[in-house]
Amino acid sequence: MPEKALQEIEPLSAVDLKGIFAPMLNPLIKVGDETRLDETSLATEVIHVANGGVSGEFFGANASEALYLPFNFLLNSIYIGANTVSNFNQEHDTGIKVVVGTLRHSLEERLMVAKLAAKLSVDALVVVPFLTEAGITAEDNLAQIATVTDLSLIFYDNPKLTGDVTMDPKWVAAMRQKFPGRIIGVKESAANVELTRQYLEMNLPDFSVMQGDTKGGLAALDMGAKGMVPVEACVNPGRYVNFYHEPTAANFQPIEAEIAERKLVMAESGENWLQYFKRQMVEAGIFQDGLAIGK
Repeated sequence: MPEKALQEIEPLSAVDLKGIFAPMLNPLIKVGDETRLDETSLATEVIHVANGGVSGEFFGANASEALYLPFNFLLNSIYIGANTVSNFNQEHDTGIKVVVGTLRHSLEERLMVAKLAAKLSVDALVVVPFLTEAGITAEDNLAQIATVTDLSLIFYDNPKLTGDVTMDPKWVAAMRQKFPGRIIGVKESAANVELTRQYLEMNLPDFSVMQGDTKGGLAALDMGAKGMVPVEACVNPGRYVNFYHEPTAANFQPIEAEIAERKLVMAESGENWLQYFKRQMVEAGIFQDGLAIGK
């Protein structure tokens, strides 16, 4: 692993959790019979997305991949990604934020990720409170992660990860009272924007609402969401950055067309979501190989 970055940074605040944050894909490559993390392509992806004008990059927080990658691949991708962004920021005088996900089935691994992030130039952690083992409550899961780091926490609501369990915004508000100053926002990825609407209507102080489900992007920004976390930004960051700055129906139309085309291609090819995006990254010249572990 590369040497850790020594830059001291302040924990991310809600006011800075805005714009387009890209959940990074992890490039893999075959060397003989061995599958490896493609470190060169990962650095290329990080810089490509950074040059697209995004506000931040998520590592280890792509739900289709982070749960399934070999754990050493995941740790290494976080290490390389965080340091590549840090170097980019220093070279270009930018302030791209780094967010790391604790998306693993094992509490031990979630804590290891949190501890690693605390040693790097990382601004916040993504936590899925209800992604827990038997006998561990969502609140206990949150408490144990919060104990091992002082980093800001961003909740991630994705019912596909938690057996169709969604986070009640009122529960989130209660957790903010139990962990004051730690929970700065939510990435809401439920299938519709109703939960996004509920968070915004609650008007929680020092709390940013980010839309995770791309198809709800226009409605969410219209309602007052502070930004989006679209995986599509790994391929075409500029399109999503431009839409964020001018969130009109006309600017959203190419995004809707992209979603419709993806559904059609996946239905015809049999590709899963992750395979589709990995292939796009190869076609864009960012990845060398479309190899995927995940779904």
